[in-house]
Amino acid sequence: MANERGGPNWQAVLDATARFQLHRTELLEDDLDGRDDVRIFREPGLNRSLMEDSHRWASLLSVRTGGTVEELRETLPNNRAVTAAGMSMISLFDWAGTTPAARALVKAEADASYRFTHAPMQMKIIDGAEVLLQGPYLETGRTVLAVRSPEILQAAMGYWRAVLKISWAAADGADVLTLDSRLSASMFTERQLYIAELLGEGMTDQWIADALGVSIRTVRYEIKRLLDRAGAGTRFEAGMKLARLDRSR
Repeated sequence: MANERGGPNWQAVLDATARFQLHRTELLEDDLDGRDDVRIFREPGLNRSLMEDSHRWASLLSVRTGGTVEELRETLPNNRAVTAAGMSMISLFDWAGTTPAARALVKAEADASYRFTHAPMQMKIIDGAEVLLQGPYLETGRTVLAVRSPEILQAAMGYWRAVLKISWAAADGADVLTLDSRLSASMFTERQLYIAELLGEGMTDQWIADALGVSIRTVRYEIKRLLDRAGAGTRFEAGMKLARLDRSR
């Protein structure tokens, strides 16, 4: 497949990553506090500050090198809010770095804005003019830099085009798992399979309801059907059984 690591377009990703990383390294060697084209987001409260800032953005091109259900529990609802308010967004997630349950959450959004890819570096391009990238670690914790340097922006756009070219729609990103001969994925709806993956990670009914944007009553109804169809005695057992199914259809 053209979108696999090592495929025909993979070298372009590596080259773009190297150029982008070179400019980032040069930036980090500079006096960041003395630059008027750099904003610094610091811990504590880094993620909350970024989400508050996102409500002023008109467009977002995002590349994430990974994701967990705990991280997406915050970011996905925020993304829904800002896109509903008019922000345009394309968000790429590195396939290997995103946990199976987090992939399920992304796919459950049923939003063409979300895609999977193979991405060595994390960054965001805001309004076509500003780049968010990982900054240095300080005594207080992580930092994120918002940079308006033309060199950084040009390198970021080159990297974006490269990883976008090998991306695919999140809805098409089926997990290939070991087949359990006693069960078939066709016995379950897509929502039930997503819920099962979250059950396997120990998520509560309310957590799943909030994450998927459905009522807790709907979640409990789906869980009951899962237990019956999977022949499972516990929620965790159902999650583990369904995790071994072949999700391709």
